[in-house]
Amino acid sequence: MKTLPTYEIRIAGRVDETTFTSFAGLEVQLRDDDTILTGQFDQAALHGMLEMIRSLGLDLLEARRVDETTFTSFAGLEVQLRDDDTILTGQFDQAALHGMLEMIRSLGLDLLEARRVDAAPPRDDPGAADGGQRGAARPDDGRRRR
Repeated sequence: MKTLPTYEIRIAGRVDETTFTSFAGLEVQLRDDDTILTGQFDQAALHGMLEMIRSLGLDLLEARRVDETTFTSFAGLEVQLRDDDTILTGQFDQAALHGMLEMIRSLGLDLLEARRVDAAPPRDDPGAADGGQRGAARPDDGRRRR
């Protein structure tokens, strides 16, 4: 039997407790000011979910199919979608970082940048003028070559 595709549905705002119960059986995450629903749907169920979101008066921002392997591979990380890029944020020691980079490669994903971002630079750090992102500057001054 073929598994159902996984969809991620992004709704503007944080849903209230009553509305929350409408999404029983789905993974619900709050990211920034949005509510993210993730679940497996066939086409009829997906359209039914989108219709329910409309009937509840919620503002649908995005509905997209996600690769289940990729989605579960990044569990536990903060995931942000910006333009056509996916930004993963998490805390890693060196071994975990190399493992994450290997997993990205094995999934066939294009790595655009990997950098360390310090929460706050030490006050006596001469690199503090860069907002604590010492060493994060790209050799091409941040512009992508075409």
